[in-house]
Amino acid sequence: MAPIYSRILQAVFYGGAPFFTYPWKPILNYVIGSDYTTAYTHFRRDHKIPANLAAHTLCLCWQLCANFGLLASIDSALGTDAGRKQTPSDTTFTGSRMFSKVSAIAWMLPILTATPCPLPVKALSAAAVWGAFSIAQNFEQYWLEIAALQGVIEALAIQTYIIREPIGGARLVAVAIARQAIQYLVIKYGKGILEKKKTAVNIAVAAFVLAMVTKENVIAKESLTVFHLGFVGWIFAVLTNQPWLFFYAGGFVASVAQGVSHIAAGEMPTLVQMQQNDSSDTLGQEWAHGTFFPNLLLNSIYESITGAAH
Repeated sequence: MAPIYSRILQAVFYGGAPFFTYPWKPILNYVIGSDYTTAYTHFRRDHKIPANLAAHTLCLCWQLCANFGLLASIDSALGTDAGRKQTPSDTTFTGSRMFSKVSAIAWMLPILTATPCPLPVKALSAAAVWGAFSIAQNFEQYWLEIAALQGVIEALAIQTYIIREPIGGARLVAVAIARQAIQYLVIKYGKGILEKKKTAVNIAVAAFVLAMVTKENVIAKESLTVFHLGFVGWIFAVLTNQPWLFFYAGGFVASVAQGVSHIAAGEMPTLVQMQQNDSSDTLGQEWAHGTFFPNLLLNSIYESITGAAH
């Protein structure tokens, strides 16, 4: 049984979506996270195949967009952006959108100071974070269209994890069509139908997440996990007309997509191995893996191209 503080930090890490950032995440990683060398050693071990690296690049883009879509929704809830279109000052260090901005800047600090890490990798990682921040203000306007794109990822995950067969073929097409049909029907006949009950829905979602992220093994196979929220989160978001819930659940969808990529490539997912590891530093390794993810991915691509890790 892990100490209570470890279980709390595990819940914070996984409950916030493991690859999302918030103002507090880089700070906690500085306190409890493993060093970059350890994080990269684990990451490179499990991310060498080009197809896996390419798929993870797409997952990184999805993670960043969903993350800053959620942060933009939080800014809107806080009242900093209510009823306002994005202005040039929103993408500067002095404009509004403070919750998103502080999160981005706080994340870029460990990204830019990671050692040893090639300078081009650090620069591109930081640019990706700031780029996602810069465009995220517009995501709420198109969240239903984004949900349709997410349906493709969900179809791949359903074929991999539920049907349990290799990706492709007529079954994948059928699943993808069914997923889009369900979204059409949910939007047409159910959009906002539970809006007056959204508090109860949010409490239920929070209770589910809390129960899942405080388990001994958060990613245990053959059991219900917090990542299953990715498959149904968009439905609750549509029924309650809450874009933030869609973006939040999107963080788990992107993580599931990484798992699909690992299975297709034949490389073990890093977080799964960490959860199965009895090391006393498992928690620190998880936090470093989630915090340095942009660096780790681009560093591995850099090493595959140049043959040099640093």
